[in-house]
Amino acid sequence: MSHIKCRAADSNLSGYAPDSFTPGKRTLGNFLAAALQPVGQVLYVYGGGWNYEDSGGDEASASIGLADTWRTFFEEQDASYSYQDYRTEGSNRYHALGLDCSGYVGWAVYNTMCDQGGRPSCVVRASEMAYRYAEHGWGTFCGGGEISCGDISCRDGQTFCGDISCRDGQTFYGDISCRDGQTFYGDISDGDTSCEDKKMPSFCENRKMFPGNCEAADFQPGDIFSMDGHVWICMGACRDKSLVIAHATPSPSRLGCPGGGVQLSAVGADDRCEALRLADDYMRTHCPAWYCRYKAVRRDIERYTTPGGAHGGHFRWHSDARGLPDPDGLAGLEAGEILRRLRKPNRLNSQISALKAPARFPKYSADRFSFLSCHKLPGCTPPIS
Repeated sequence: MSHIKCRAADSNLSGYAPDSFTPGKRTLGNFLAAALQPVGQVLYVYGGGWNYEDSGGDEASASIGLADTWRTFFEEQDASYSYQDYRTEGSNRYHALGLDCSGYVGWAVYNTMCDQGGRPSCVVRASEMAYRYAEHGWGTFCGGGEISCGDISCRDGQTFCGDISCRDGQTFYGDISCRDGQTFYGDISDGDTSCEDKKMPSFCENRKMFPGNCEAADFQPGDIFSMDGHVWICMGACRDKSLVIAHATPSPSRLGCPGGGVQLSAVGADDRCEALRLADDYMRTHCPAWYCRYKAVRRDIERYTTPGGAHGGHFRWHSDARGLPDPDGLAGLEAGEILRRLRKPNRLNSQISALKAPARFPKYSADRFSFLSCHKLPGCTPPIS
């Protein structure tokens, strides 16, 4: 594996770094600040954050700060970048150039839980990341598959939607196993969450199980959601029940190319939602070079709040020393206030070129596009000096 030199994020390129971020500081606020470090500065690369063999996290995902290769690759691309040009079959040849969704979340979690590099990576498959973090003991998990809350299954393939009750008000009757092999006996009524010998899985902890999808009211800042083929971090909910999320996704550029990367987006009912306004304002203000290439995007709320597979679902950090305490009281705040608290005045190099031709990475091709000035892109504001 080639050595990847990492450095702490700074504010002199395409984005900025919140002052509050401290590697290894285990608080909810610090996790949110860590999640903002790569925003607007790292491109989406399929398999990014995973090793060459695609068997686990790479060196950069278990390092403190942003990898130089991520920042360099971002600077040397433009709005005609397509992640598909860097996708290879059978291996992750270009994994060191950027991040995919699970690579990004794993990096943010690692930089919150660890204060030095070289420890086991926090990168796991996107569709089961929420489950695995709960299994590790960091928080609670709520799932929507046929098997939820560890190895507790519902008779006849039903899904949990309460403590011990099935969807549609049905009741469990025997044949319900706990994770450690203990078994429920007799008729199980609502509210009875105890196994014989009191051995419920520790990461179930009185949590409701989603019967399908969940709503904005079910989310708090810092929650992680695993869906079919994707994972994202909740940065906060809005009054209109839309969500501001942080994730790595191949959103289309202003030239229509599938590129994207680590960004704030909205999860809401339509483009009038408050979360889209907040995400757009954040990316425009703090990540102008990014904003010249990409606009903020909205994702469908039903799709993005529906767990996928047996291990898909919702993860919430324990609020004590087992997970991430919240001394700043962020859990009860709306998304706009959280982003305001995490901001700092940004100092950016003037005249950052968002569409400059690359000097390296020859596989990149943009001969079919004209290199426009950043100022001429629709909806784009010039970089702030």
